[in-house]
Amino acid sequence: MTPDPKPGILFAVDTSNWQEGITADITRLWAQAGVNHAVVKMGGGNVGVYELSTHRPQVAAYRAAGIPASRYWFNGRDASIDAQVAAVRAQLAATPLAAGERFVWDVENEGTTPRWTPAEVEQAARALADLVPLARQVVYLSAAATRDVDWSTVVRLGLGLMVADYGANTGQPVSVPLVGHWPRGQVWLWQYTDQGRLPGYGGNLDLSTGGLNAVWTVFDLQTALNKVMGSDLVVDGDPGAKTAAVVVAFQTKYGLTPDGVAGPKTLTKLAEVAG
Repeated sequence: MTPDPKPGILFAVDTSNWQEGITADITRLWAQAGVNHAVVKMGGGNVGVYELSTHRPQVAAYRAAGIPASRYWFNGRDASIDAQVAAVRAQLAATPLAAGERFVWDVENEGTTPRWTPAEVEQAARALADLVPLARQVVYLSAAATRDVDWSTVVRLGLGLMVADYGANTGQPVSVPLVGHWPRGQVWLWQYTDQGRLPGYGGNLDLSTGGLNAVWTVFDLQTALNKVMGSDLVVDGDPGAKTAAVVVAFQTKYGLTPDGVAGPKTLTKLAEVAG
């Protein structure tokens, strides 16, 4: 069994078939560099239903270095959700999750593959819940995608969030993500770059942190706006028209572009004013 993750802030690497040749010698170097979690792509349903040939070797390499290896599945339309859940179950039966590991539904758009809807995520999560409890299941989305659809039913199920927001994509966590619908306590990881570098490996890597101080949720945004602007927004995590209107009022008051979008400049100013 892989031990529980080391205490402290998670520093995670995300790998798939694009990162071939990851061995235990490399993952031991990564562990020495502070990596204490991995998220490994199992397979997906976007080109038929498949398991990646890199899945099991990568899990073994991480575990050899004492790094827990969570898994992720890329959503697809080439098979029913039931068929994809069945494939996930079979792959997890062959390479089970260990203590401290989670299962991630990667439901981002990619190419011509549209992401699953919240109802489809809920269907898949419930179908897997007897094997992987809902509290150990996670949704992977860009920060923008958390705000452009109502994910509240998925949030109420208890699924966590792995949010992607790269900003300038410098390899360091320098952006200011804004997460809709998920409260801070359910945000698990922030993937901050796909241009990361780690010792012993020559290519770019997706890196994530559990240090979420730079991440805003819409709950945070609404609370800060109520404090600064004297508004009476319901603090519900929903980035709707009422919240956008108060954002415009705040931007106008403080000389920012009044577009109703709580981007990095707006959030930085709001943090400064709210104290």
